[in-house]
This record gives sequence, C-alpha cells and structure tokens, in this order.
Amino acid sequence: MLSVLTIPSWVLLAALSVPVLWGIFYYGLAIRGLQERGGHVGGRFFGSADLFFGSALAAYFVWMGVSSLAGEESIGDMSVERLLSNGVFMIAILGTVVFFTKMRGLPFFEAMGLEGRDFGSLIFRTIAGLAMALPIVWAMNTAFHVFVTDSAKEQALVTIFRSASESGNWEKVASICLSGVVVAPVVEETLFRGYFYPVLKRFGGPLWSSFLVSAIFALSHGNTGAMAGLFALAICLTVSYERYGSLWVSVGMHAGFNAISLVLLYLQGRGWMPT
Repeated sequence: MLSVLTIPSWVLLAALSVPVLWGIFYYGLAIRGLQERGGHVGGRFFGSADLFFGSALAAYFVWMGVSSLAGEESIGDMSVERLLSNGVFMIAILGTVVFFTKMRGLPFFEAMGLEGRDFGSLIFRTIAGLAMALPIVWAMNTAFHVFVTDSAKEQALVTIFRSASESGNWEKVASICLSGVVVAPVVEETLFRGYFYPVLKRFGGPLWSSFLVSAIFALSHGNTGAMAGLFALAICLTVSYERYGSLWVSVGMHAGFNAISLVLLYLQGRGWMPT
C-alpha cells in the first residue's frame, strides 16, 4: 500500500490547491457576473437614518471585537448561562433593528432579503456556495498561521466546546450548537448582510461596502487567528446574497459552516480525529 509519507510534498500541495483554485474561480465568475449585470441587493428602502443607526451598531461591534482582541476572553468565564445570555443579547439587538424599521413603515422581510422563495433552489445554491467557500476559508486560515503568526490564541468558545466534547458535558455542547448553528447565523446575517451591507451600498457602492462589512464581521468575533478566514467567508456570503437576492442562502451557508466546524471539533474532542 502506498504510504502518504512517500508522496512528494509538492504533489500534496498541488492536490490541496485544486479545491481552493476551484472556489476562487467559482466566486471570481460570480463577481464578474455581478459587475456586468448588477446584483439583486438594493438599498431603496434605507435612508440617512439607517446610515446613522447602522453606523452606531457597527461601531459597537467594532468596539466589542477590539476589546476582545485587547484581552482574550477567559475560558473560565464561559458558562452555559453566559452563552444563553449572549444569544439573548444578540436577539435583542436584532429586535431593535426590527423595531427601528417597522416604526418607519418599512417592509422588514423584503428589505432584508428574507421573503419566501423557492426553497428547493435555495438549498442547492446554499450547498454549492458553501462547498466553494470552505476551501478558500480554510486556505486563508492556514496561510495566516503559516506566514503571519502561529501564536494566536484559540477562541475561548472553541476551546470550551472541545473540552465539553471530551468530558461529555452535553448541556454545554447543545447550548453551543444552538447558538452557533441557529441563533448566530440568523442574527448575524440579518444584521451584517441584511442591514449593514445594503445601507452602506446605497451610499457608497457595493465594492467598498462589501469589504467594510466583511472586515467588521471578522473583527467582531474578536480572535486574531480566525480573522482572515472569517473575512473570506464574509466576502463569499455577501457575493452569494448579491447573486441570488435571498439572505436565506447566506444564512444557510453560515449555519452550514458553523455546523461543519462544530462537528470537526466534536470529533477531535472525542479523539476520533487528530487535532
């Protein structure tokens, strides 16, 4: 049997680069199409009030991310109760946005790209978009750790989930899964891509708006080691939203990414997969 160790490193690198290049090609074609034909995300529902309100919320997420980077969150401070309270707080922020739009008579679901569509096609588009995005995200994370720094601390939440998997703390595992696969994708996508992005796009155009919102999204997670990959993921999520005009594609991709990450962490925590 051929051992992996006998395969030249350049062959392995070339093989691993294929899905990355395919993902870049996929999203490159999507971006080119958007440049030629335009996207499906409009900002006609939003005005100066949204620019002010959205900027204030975005500034809060920047402050939250910078604060986390300045002093890494203590693992000992992470508890099930805190996970649930963080989820409730994020939902409250989303509720504030809903109230702010509704009191001005805006059609919230239409404005945020959350109207019902053909969910059969949305599922296919979600799977395709995620499959093409994953290699890019993991390549960005790997490149950051190899060429920039390998000393970045692991996210406290990741460490806690792996520890909970090892010890069989199913309450904490379930809480993190609920937060990561359900709450975070819906809330974060509605805020960042559903609200921040179209507001900024109306006043500044799609290019710099997508980069700025993606940078804020990555920074808000407060972890240096994950920032490059999260930025790449955010760009893919924004392109997918523009391409299909449905935020549900971005929500599904986000949920799928988090679910896959948690499954891999669980397998590592149980000792069924190398770390």
